[in-house]
Amino acid sequence: MGFELDERAFKSAMNNAVNNGVSRLAGELPWAVDDVHAQYRGKPIEEIKSALQLRFAQIEGTNPLADPQLSRYAEAVAEGRRLRIDYQPI
Repeated sequence: MGFELDERAFKSAMNNAVNNGVSRLAGELPWAVDDVHAQYRGKPIEEIKSALQLRFAQIEGTNPLADPQLSRYAEAVAEGRRLRIDYQPI
């Protein structure tokens, strides 16, 4: 008795799962970033960094933001610049 893996079906299923996750994140992340921008624009960078970390932590599947990326995002929000996050499917 053996086990045979249909490699093509497995790869297709994995790509679909990843793309579904990416699509979900692509919908949630811009909203979260826009929300932080609206509430924290012009505020101190440390306060913005905390808000960004909290918002990203609330979205399942995201990695915690860390420096230097976190500082760049916070500086942009403090200066009133909008952040744009793009995701592309595999």
